[in-house]
Amino acid sequence: METTRYAQPNLGVGLLGHPLGHSFSPVIFQHLGEEYKLYDVEKEGAEAIIKSGNFVGLNVTVPHKKTAFESVDFLDKTAAMCGAVNTVILRGGLTYGYNTDFYGMRAMIEYYGIEIKDKVVAVFGRGGTAGMAKVLMEHLGAKSVSMIGRSDTPDYENTDVIVNATPVGMYPNCDNAICDVTAFKKLSGVVDAVYNPLRTRLVYQAKKAGIPACNGLYMLVAQAVKSYDIFFNKTTSREKIDEIFKQILWEQSNIVIVGMPSSGKTVIGQYIAASAKKRFVDVDAEIVRKAGMSIPEIFDKKGEDYFRDLEQNVVEEFSNGRGLLIATGGGSVIRKANRCALAQNGFVVFLQRNTDLLETTGRPLSKDKETIKKLFIERLPYYKEIADFEVENNGDIESCKQKIIAAVEQYFSHPTTIL
Repeated sequence: METTRYAQPNLGVGLLGHPLGHSFSPVIFQHLGEEYKLYDVEKEGAEAIIKSGNFVGLNVTVPHKKTAFESVDFLDKTAAMCGAVNTVILRGGLTYGYNTDFYGMRAMIEYYGIEIKDKVVAVFGRGGTAGMAKVLMEHLGAKSVSMIGRSDTPDYENTDVIVNATPVGMYPNCDNAICDVTAFKKLSGVVDAVYNPLRTRLVYQAKKAGIPACNGLYMLVAQAVKSYDIFFNKTTSREKIDEIFKQILWEQSNIVIVGMPSSGKTVIGQYIAASAKKRFVDVDAEIVRKAGMSIPEIFDKKGEDYFRDLEQNVVEEFSNGRGLLIATGGGSVIRKANRCALAQNGFVVFLQRNTDLLETTGRPLSKDKETIKKLFIERLPYYKEIADFEVENNGDIESCKQKIIAAVEQYFSHPTTIL
């Protein structure tokens, strides 16, 4: 067999796909002690890179998984079953294709405890990830598995589990969801292969409906570690996968504090940010900086609608950031777009304070106690909707701080509560 058509390998590993600006893979391999490159190429260039052999190993993501499947010399059994390749290695001058997504999604489902056996499963998508997900669901004992394309209508009456195997909802198009979770009559699980943002709109819907759900971050880490083992002939423990997953989740997540004006968001937020080593961002301060005037001046000269639009822009900007502690304005939760944005990468703390203790000085919408109480009643459902944790700040500020720190530590040490 011909073995000389490949170039001498450059001893590198990396990711082949397009676009790759959202990729966490280099961070995962950094945790594994390996340098990792990104090969951001459109469809025409993927086959040439795979056939060049100028690598030790490649991970392959959308839209090149089927191209990889068709381009390698040999297929692993799982890759052959799935009809897609997401990991390629060079061995003896020939390319071998694997599907570590199969391992990654299975590990994720096990980690989050989502039951597949004897369930009716709908897999959204027609691409390589969707084909892999269908094979996996059948392997896990699903009662039936249907693949749902753009023009197909899912079985809203009987579907137990939905799997999003499309890029819908992925950054920067975070406002989208592949379907409306509430339209299904008996859902018991939601699996989303998208990992950026950390809480996709689909997962957010499921959380609000009380349905167990998971995003794709654990899958990403597990499949990357599996490919690392293939690249370097190693065996990495599940405990190590868990460790890397939790570390990346912590590094990429924001902590968000919501609550009424003068409830202590800034003071407590600065303390928690220093303790958690997160960069502190005050939404109101950013609005003032961008507008070049104080908040009372903005309301007086431009009006509330102008302020809310500016606030929404600031919330969106920093919600897409990583490793931040975001202290919001009291009314930031009024708009649904803000609530969704803050939740997508954030652990959200609702800081409550007795309305009699809230200040009225310098507050355009809180000029007296009766108005404050009315505003609080109007906003309370929104605070509760978005909150992952609620805590009172009625005087014992040290106790409040410690409760938040304990909640944050609990949340990130047991990440299944991300749901």
